[in-house]
Amino acid sequence: MTTKQLSYINGSFNRATIGTAIAGDDSTPLAAGHYIAKTLLDTGSGLPSGITAKYAFYADGTDTFTPATGESVYLFTLTKQCDIQSAQGTFTKEEFDGTTLCTSSLKTIGIGLSEFEISGDGVTTLGVTDSEGGFLNYFLDQVVQSSDGSVAISLKSDEVVYLVLELNDAASAGVPYTSMIVPAFVTSTNAGASVGELQTFSWSAKAAPSDILEPQLFQRELATTTTTTTTTTTTGA
Repeated sequence: MTTKQLSYINGSFNRATIGTAIAGDDSTPLAAGHYIAKTLLDTGSGLPSGITAKYAFYADGTDTFTPATGESVYLFTLTKQCDIQSAQGTFTKEEFDGTTLCTSSLKTIGIGLSEFEISGDGVTTLGVTDSEGGFLNYFLDQVVQSSDGSVAISLKSDEVVYLVLELNDAASAGVPYTSMIVPAFVTSTNAGASVGELQTFSWSAKAAPSDILEPQLFQRELATTTTTTTTTTTTGA
C-alpha cells in the first residue's frame, strides 16, 4: 500500500440511504455501488470472500458478485452534503477505576463500552440544510408551502441516520478509498446569523445500534496494474 498524507481536498461528508433488501437468485449480478451484507450462505456464496452480515463492500458492476439464492444485501447510496465545512469523529471508551488502598504501584483500570461521536460545522444552504431529513428536521417539524398554496409537512424525526465521512474519496492503485460509516442519532444542532458573516450551523451525532450495519472503517483497494513496454528493432536489408 502506498503512503499518502491526506488533506481536506481528499475528504467529503455524506448522508446515506439504505434501500430494501435485494434477494439473490444465483443469476443476477450486483450493479456498481456500495452494499451492506444482510444474509449469507456458509457454502456457495456469491458475495465477497470474508464478508459477514452488517459490513460494507463495493461491487464494480462487472459481474464480480452474484448473490446466491438465500443471500441478500442492501444497496447503500451516498449523497454528498455540500453545506458541510468540517466533520470529525471522536472515539472514547468508559474507564473504571478499581484502585484500592492495597494497590502498590499502578492504578487498576478497567475498560467498558465504546462511544463514537461525529460532529461538524457548515454554511446554512437553502435546498440542502433545510431539506427534508436534514439536521434541522431532526428537531423541528418542517412546513413547506408551494407556489400553488399547497402545504407539505415533514415531522421531526428520531430515526437513525447513516453518516459517511470519507477520508479519501477517490481510490487509486495502491491508495485505498477510505471512509468511516456510522449509524447515528443526531443529538444537537444549532444555527444562526451574525453581522458580516455567513450564516452557519453546527451539529453532532452519536453512534447508535442498528440492525443493518455496524460502525466501521471501510477501505477499498484497487489492483495495481503493471505496464509492459515492448521495443521493436527493425534491421535494414
